Amino acid sequence: MRFTNWIIRALLIVLFTFAGIEKLFLPYDKEIFAASKTNSDPIFVDYYDLLMTTGYLNYVGIIQLIIAVLLVFSRTYLLGAIMLLPLMVSIIMTHVFLSGDLIYLAMDTGFLLMNLALIWPHREKLSKTFFTTA
Repeated sequence: MRFTNWIIRALLIVLFTFAGIEKLFLPYDKEIFAASKTNSDPIFVDYYDLLMTTGYLNYVGIIQLIIAVLLVFSRTYLLGAIMLLPLMVSIIMTHVFLSGDLIYLAMDTGFLLMNLALIWPHREKLSKTFFTTA
């Protein structure tokens, strides 16, 4: 189980490091982005363009890099995995409601399941932390 945990963490680290760097440092051109999203609904391109031009995706890129760093260390990977949950759910919902691209939806659902596999062994501790009665 420890080896599987490490492999999942390594995959998520690479994925979210690249995604964060892409949002923060790589040049963005709406036409090039639109040409690469031929399977997506055109409204998704407009939505992504809005997020990029307002700077919101810079914030998301910073969060993705922070999560990737947290996943590196054994003492902080659980915090990174918990922080990753709402981000992954929002990415999946973006594919469900806006992009409609089934390939990305399947991939991101797989990444969510991998993330849940990191959290699952800690479910009892987390339930005591988050679901206590006053």
